[in-house]
Amino acid sequence: MFPQSLLLTVVFVLVSAVIGQNFLGLGLALLMRRAHRGVAAVVGVCVVAAWVLPEIVAAFVAYAFFFRDGTLNQLTGFAGLPAVDWLFEHPMLAIILANIWRGTAFSMMVYQAALNDVPSEVTEAAEIDGASGAKSLVFVTVPMIRRSIATNLMLITLQTLAVFTLIYVMTAGGPTNRSTTLPIMAYEEAFRYSDIGYGTAIAVVMLIIGAAFSLAYIRLLRERNPS
Repeated sequence: MFPQSLLLTVVFVLVSAVIGQNFLGLGLALLMRRAHRGVAAVVGVCVVAAWVLPEIVAAFVAYAFFFRDGTLNQLTGFAGLPAVDWLFEHPMLAIILANIWRGTAFSMMVYQAALNDVPSEVTEAAEIDGASGAKSLVFVTVPMIRRSIATNLMLITLQTLAVFTLIYVMTAGGPTNRSTTLPIMAYEEAFRYSDIGYGTAIAVVMLIIGAAFSLAYIRLLRERNPS
């Protein structure tokens, strides 16, 4: 069971944090930078509301959304689509989407602050030189906010690695351990099966994984020495 939990943890962190929260947060920050002030304010409030909710409340909201008779199936029912028991048939997908919904606001705020520090003269000069929006983003904006990207990736990776309440409320690691990440497994082994040593060993593995991610991101944070 441990290799499976390790794999599910890596998938959960990579898809929901490194890919989902990171890219969606950057996209929202870019859109809100160009959007009308009223639209940006409404979108910002909607996104941040999920982040400021207590984790237990956000977990129950996500559970109610993905439950077989929940909000998602009610909405898809209007389109004539059959009901899907997301928490039973696709448990990892449900908790990944829930974690993206809950955590994207943090990445968005980090990138909003970083983009505000990018001099407008630099992006305007890139546009004058013929750089399109995508090229300006990739070759001008992203390199200038590289440190913010690395910092955000480190923080959301560590936060997602330690997610427990959201998963436990939504699926409790089931069905048949298909959503049992390392925090859930450590809790089950230590407190349900009274194997404190095994639970502690799993916690140490989580610590090592977090340290490995942190060291990788710290290397990205270092400025390159001029040649």
